[in-house]
Amino acid sequence: DGATHLRSYDHASATPTGLMKLYTFAGNTHALQSLVIARYNGVEIEVPAFEMGKDNKTEAFLSKSPMGKVPVLETPEGCLCEAAAIARYVARIRADTNMYGSSFFEAGLVDQWIEFAKNELDLPIGMWIYPILGFINSNDSNTAKAKEDVSRALAVLNAYLLTHTFLAGEGITAADVVVSCSLLNAFKLVFDADYIAPFPCVKRWFTTCVGQQEFLDVLGPTVMVCAEGAAAPAPAAAKKEKPKKEEKPKEEKPKQEKKEKPKKEEKKKEEKKE
Repeated sequence: DGATHLRSYDHASATPTGLMKLYTFAGNTHALQSLVIARYNGVEIEVPAFEMGKDNKTEAFLSKSPMGKVPVLETPEGCLCEAAAIARYVARIRADTNMYGSSFFEAGLVDQWIEFAKNELDLPIGMWIYPILGFINSNDSNTAKAKEDVSRALAVLNAYLLTHTFLAGEGITAADVVVSCSLLNAFKLVFDADYIAPFPCVKRWFTTCVGQQEFLDVLGPTVMVCAEGAAAPAPAAAKKEKPKKEEKPKEEKPKQEKKEKPKKEEKKKEEKKE
């Protein structure tokens, strides 16, 4: 059956014999997903210090990732680029953990939800949270459209989770890891109580996932904004004004009293008296 064929991908021969390295910047959820999967599979992956804008432009890195993008996984057999490909590779390293499902159908479900995360979640969530993170300028119409797109995707996910505990089979697989990592920053920044209320199954499933030790080892505790209120877009940096020179108070000159000219009539009277 499907399980037999999947398990024929022998664990001992599939496990890399050398240390693997994952090149990425700190906090990249597209890389964190593979590190969580690695925890489930008992695979050690080193994450060297990496600075975007500098290290990704070196000849050494471009030989690993010709497009200069991250994440990149360096394995004993060569380098792999693209987040989804890396996640799939790490998940398939061991068949006995069922991280890629226990049958061909479940493996298909894993692929389905990984594609769902990439096509239905990553872009609109990015458009929603990037202004908050200060990556792009805030745009009300783009944010409104992003909220609608994410809501439609969450409705599909919620309907599925109404009758399923996890996304592929009876336990956590790479599908759960990838989708939950795609939702991670949204739950931390924008999925407030009102927004997430129509999707209780999604909230239940996400809370279950990030509460697992393998997630905690990589992500740490996840504080969800639905209990605190949504974050506001990062304000644009205010221009620094040059300090104005203090003006010396002007000294008021005493007003001189104007001498009144004698009226013509008074002059005439004085002339007659003389």
